[in-house]
Amino acid sequence: MGGLGKTTLARKIYQNKEVQRTFIARAWVCVSQQFNVKSVLQQILEQLVPDEKQIANMEQRELVIKLNKVLRRKSCLIVIDDIWETDHWEILKPSFPIGDVDCKILLTTRNEKIASEEYRYKLDFLTEDQGLMSDELRHQLETIGRQMAKKCGYLPLAVSVIGGSLRHKQTLSEWEKVNENIDVYLKQQGEGVGENKRVRQVLDLSYNALPYYLKPCFLYLGCFPEDQEIYAEDLYLLWMAEGMISSEDKGNRETLRDVAERYLSELAFRCMVQVKVPECPSAYRKFESCRLHDLMRDLCLSKAEEEGFLKVIDFEEAKHNFPPISNIPRLAIRMNEGCFHDSNFNEREKLKHMRSLLILRLSIMFFTKDRVTISNFNKFKFLRILILEFCIFEDGRSLLSEVGKLLHLRYLSLYGSRGVEELPVSIFNLPYLHTLNLDIDASDDTTLKLPNMICKMKRLRHLFLGHNCESMDGEKLRLDGLNELETLEGFNSKHACAADIPKLTNLRKLEIGWAE
Repeated sequence: MGGLGKTTLARKIYQNKEVQRTFIARAWVCVSQQFNVKSVLQQILEQLVPDEKQIANMEQRELVIKLNKVLRRKSCLIVIDDIWETDHWEILKPSFPIGDVDCKILLTTRNEKIASEEYRYKLDFLTEDQGLMSDELRHQLETIGRQMAKKCGYLPLAVSVIGGSLRHKQTLSEWEKVNENIDVYLKQQGEGVGENKRVRQVLDLSYNALPYYLKPCFLYLGCFPEDQEIYAEDLYLLWMAEGMISSEDKGNRETLRDVAERYLSELAFRCMVQVKVPECPSAYRKFESCRLHDLMRDLCLSKAEEEGFLKVIDFEEAKHNFPPISNIPRLAIRMNEGCFHDSNFNEREKLKHMRSLLILRLSIMFFTKDRVTISNFNKFKFLRILILEFCIFEDGRSLLSEVGKLLHLRYLSLYGSRGVEELPVSIFNLPYLHTLNLDIDASDDTTLKLPNMICKMKRLRHLFLGHNCESMDGEKLRLDGLNELETLEGFNSKHACAADIPKLTNLRKLEIGWAE
């Protein structure tokens, strides 16, 4: 079942230094229930041969042949995480040569039929002693701790989540209260529940125990696709744009971004999210990314919908029967294929309550001829966050002219998208915009022309420029006047004025691109 620690153990092996020295190349890919064989093969090859530029354009048969050749040529370790069906493995098998090759494949699965018994390592539940780290507890807490570990079914995920909620509780009365809450909650759900449902109840209790300021931060993680690594810096900016990070919670010399990092740290301590630490952590950057365990993500999505916090729509499943979205404050639409048009929204629906709209493709490798077209943003006039990532726009300039009417917009991302060659002036007149991501896809050498007006965006705090951004007037982009700017990525002295950098007195992060 989920939560036994399969992925955790596989990741320990994958990241082991001796293992890394043994193999020339490694690849990690998550499969889960949303199985797409072409996507799996592309992701593996992109990690094994990162310099190969044609992988995104290969058909499935070509990918199988290519992967077969790579695995015969060099020693590789491939981890296929969370594969559900035997049929899925049978489809993938022909891609991996059998015989005298110096490669290893590690699968994690809930399905014992995936592999024969001789190749299977079955994880069990924790023992009673493993479920309680008694050497770290005072003797008077040990008995009550054992009771709670038993109620968690000795499942590592459930034990660690309850342990996380106890992290800062030092007295016997605090532990007794948590123990009583588990009893009361399980009784309310009825007797004789199965293991999976019992685990869900324990996780549900851990969500209820979160302080008020962490609940929306946790629920917001439901926006992101299953098994996706969520880049921590992007998450902080979204939390801030949503108003989830309180200025009142700032400590001495802390920024809102520092508070956001502290919130993520708290969620990690409570074992609500799994965090990845960068290879070279610093005082400024403690976390590289985070992700949700699939059981925790199920909890996140159900709570988000139950509380009217967020609606997530899979476009491929819903395009012929788009669900009602009236009075929903946040909408995330995930799509790989299919043309999206704002006519998908019912004309009679009330969308004035919508604050966040995220239209996300899985990645650039799935670019097709399908287009995203939004011709009228009048329905969304109170929108604060608009994310259009890895999209292909039918008419980028017209779409962005409409975006320029969203006076309440705080966060705009066009990351990885195509079909935008010029930004209208109206974008630079948005009064509250503090995050602007213009790092569009430039694989076809498209140049993004900007009015030389960035310097007038006085509230802008985070600016992401693609290496192909340049001014319409032929002059270098001026940045002087961005007194609140904290992040500047993609700066290129060929297209922007380097003399303005010392004038950005609040700048905390600068990433410089190559000047040709």
